[in-house]
Amino acid sequence: MVFNIEELKNKRILFQDTEQGMKFTYLGVGFSAGSRFDPPELAGASHLLEHLVFKGTQQKTAEEINREFNKLGAYSNAFTSWNTVFYFSKVPTDNLEKTAELWAELLESLVFTEEDFENEKQVVLEELRMRDDSPVQSLSKQLLKKFLPDHSIGRPIGGEEKTVANITKDQLENFMREYYTAEGSLLLLAGGEPDEKTLQKIKDIFGSNHSQERKVPKVPNDEPINPKKGIYYFNRRSKTIYGELLAIGPPGNTVLGKAMKLFTYYLTESKRSPLYKALIRKGLVSDFGSVLYVQPDISVWGIGFSASKEKFSSSLNTILTTIKEVLSKPWDEETLSSWVKEYNARLSIGSESVSFRAMFDLEMYYDFALQGNYEALISLNNQLVTEDISELFNLLKKELPFALGILGPKKSVNLIDNDLLPN
Repeated sequence: MVFNIEELKNKRILFQDTEQGMKFTYLGVGFSAGSRFDPPELAGASHLLEHLVFKGTQQKTAEEINREFNKLGAYSNAFTSWNTVFYFSKVPTDNLEKTAELWAELLESLVFTEEDFENEKQVVLEELRMRDDSPVQSLSKQLLKKFLPDHSIGRPIGGEEKTVANITKDQLENFMREYYTAEGSLLLLAGGEPDEKTLQKIKDIFGSNHSQERKVPKVPNDEPINPKKGIYYFNRRSKTIYGELLAIGPPGNTVLGKAMKLFTYYLTESKRSPLYKALIRKGLVSDFGSVLYVQPDISVWGIGFSASKEKFSSSLNTILTTIKEVLSKPWDEETLSSWVKEYNARLSIGSESVSFRAMFDLEMYYDFALQGNYEALISLNNQLVTEDISELFNLLKKELPFALGILGPKKSVNLIDNDLLPN
């Protein structure tokens, strides 16, 4: 197994988490250009640009690009988060070099027409309308804005309809020139280990281009957290009442940030989930699940659920009681080992857990990679111990006062007592 971080000639960071014997490799390129970097008047620009990257290059049309990816057996996609925009392919390890060449061309000589721009803008605007039409997504968006009004995690990644509608092609091209630079970007290889010759060629492909010097910050400036705890009501006609609890967790770029993922999995998604036993088996809720937003400087966690008007208060009380009980019980080495094993098995597809770990943990410690803080990266790759879980539980108990969002008809404001949330 190879776990390696190095800075390439053009200041791009290579992050390698590979092992021999795996048939597929994830090849990805990430840029510090997520929604936290969007100027307020261009909120949503990072996500809109992500949509346009697949529109073609100076040499190839979008159809030709897609055809070449298909020939290589590469599943290719992209996502935008608060910190990063990430482009990746899952590809047979033998086809890594050609896939790298294709991605380098796509990201370094991207072109899109005014027609491409306007068409894709309409696609994104429709996505935003669908988001706001969904009770669950609408509640999450509105509650985050109320809970963390001073932090960019409280602003929706995709922006708002008004700001996206006003973005121009020239503004988006300027945004790309400023933020899509080698400095402030990361090259990921996760999964199958390439031979030395292929690895060197990939380094040459992504390490030799001379992109302009990055003049904007590689890591977002520190932001005030200042959570606004309380109960927030959002009116919507619905027979079902939707609820979401949010609380502050540890910074994602710490061992405790990794422990948060295990904790929320245990709480809601595992085979022995205490909330499943308390809620579903008793018929209290229609649906429930964990909420977890993990960023280098902050994590936000909680529970989302839906219930009838008659059962909403009982459901909320059960959730709060169960969380308190879980946080009051210490974990021994055997318990921790059991949950880590189950959690890792769930991420695995065959022998690909290493790929998924690198892909989905990347957002938590992206800033460490960009700052060259390799010791911190390596320490985060180590296994959790029971002391980490105990420290996490103690921290979460101190932050137990929640923000509660309730989405439903106006009369749902009388569903609960204002004293129900912990103080």
